[in-house]
Amino acid sequence: MEVSEIQEEFYAACDNENQWENLRELVIKLKEENPDIVFEAIFGIFMNKSRPYSIYTDQYAAGGLLWKLKPKYNGNLREDIIRSFENWDLSIEELPWYFAEVAGKQRVCDELKSIIKESLNDLHKTLAEGYLYFINRDQEYHRRRLNYYWDRELDE
Repeated sequence: MEVSEIQEEFYAACDNENQWENLRELVIKLKEENPDIVFEAIFGIFMNKSRPYSIYTDQYAAGGLLWKLKPKYNGNLREDIIRSFENWDLSIEELPWYFAEVAGKQRVCDELKSIIKESLNDLHKTLAEGYLYFINRDQEYHRRRLNYYWDRELDE
């Protein structure tokens, strides 16, 4: 599947009354796909501004997919964190936790502190502090909690 195909299927699932059943089916498909493409497709949902009426629900489900699938991450962490600031809903904790899980908590914290120190943009500082708020909490507890919740929602 290509990035656009994954996103189309994701949005179709989210807009359907059987959202969770459809997302579970998508999870099964995505487990067989290239992790780089899976990451780009799901991460791209956080940048999508064309669905303002459903930003929270789209990002909530996308965060769940990222957490559940944990596609291998090979990107530029700093650039991707900053890219996420364009549209990330600050209440969606799964995105910061995903980065902490796949890139390492300390590495993410270091990038965020650097962004805060160097940023001239108040919004970027606030959002970087939001990331830090989430990932500076008890990582093992949140790992167990997120696994429990998303395994229950998205297991086949």
